[in-house]
Amino acid sequence: MLRDWAKFAGFATFATFALVGSLLWALNYPPQDAEWTCSAESATEHPDQDRIRIFSCRKPKPKNLDANAAGKEDAAQKYAGEDIKITDKLIALFTLALVIVGGLQAYYLWGTVEATRNLAGATKVAAEHIPRVERAYLFLWHELKHNSTPNADGALPGEILEIQFAFRNQGKTPAILRRIDVDIRVVDKIPTELRDTGALDMPTGLVLSSDEKTPFFPRRQLILPEQWADIHKRKKILLFLGVVKYKDVFGSPHETGFCFDWDGSGFSPAPTDKLNYYT
Repeated sequence: MLRDWAKFAGFATFATFALVGSLLWALNYPPQDAEWTCSAESATEHPDQDRIRIFSCRKPKPKNLDANAAGKEDAAQKYAGEDIKITDKLIALFTLALVIVGGLQAYYLWGTVEATRNLAGATKVAAEHIPRVERAYLFLWHELKHNSTPNADGALPGEILEIQFAFRNQGKTPAILRRIDVDIRVVDKIPTELRDTGALDMPTGLVLSSDEKTPFFPRRQLILPEQWADIHKRKKILLFLGVVKYKDVFGSPHETGFCFDWDGSGFSPAPTDKLNYYT
């Protein structure tokens, strides 16, 4: 579009220059009104013989020129001065036209550069945000299944607390699971970090599609009777916490941490930003 406009502007400039120059030239040099005179003359070789005649035509001097030499010289100087003035006018008009065309081209070129710059900026922002919008987001499934049974081996009194948990991909692209690390703890206060449970990295190839949920995984922990008593009295806190690590289809690693507190009838998210997070 800009190239077509530049061609049109250049053509219009030269056409305008030619038209204005022609008009100024025509106005400065109007056609001379002159009449041709013809007459018959005798031949110089035989002036006495009337039959030998010469018919000649001559154009008289232009009416706007003086007959004397001084007048001719003044007229020549006058026309020379007018020629210079016309040349100056044509150069000035041509320069002005070039300036106008150059200004228009610069204006439209600046607009094109700005539009290109804005488009490049928008493309960059979009490219940076596409992975955030299209990536996988793995979160703990909100339904935690739990039950407790008496310790079967009889070595220690108490109950075996079993929690079954699952994860769901709430993103738009698949997630590649790398590691799941969970723990059941009875503590005095909510910790600031997850302790090492010795969990191992998962085998490669375990992929969770968009809106897909994993099967439920079990986690068991022995809870002693005195611990249960302290938990019911709110002297102790029973926590289910952990972290899941995965990669998205763009190759970037992510993790989601979670921490749930036993409230007497079930588990609910604990008030901690240190352990409840995602990247």
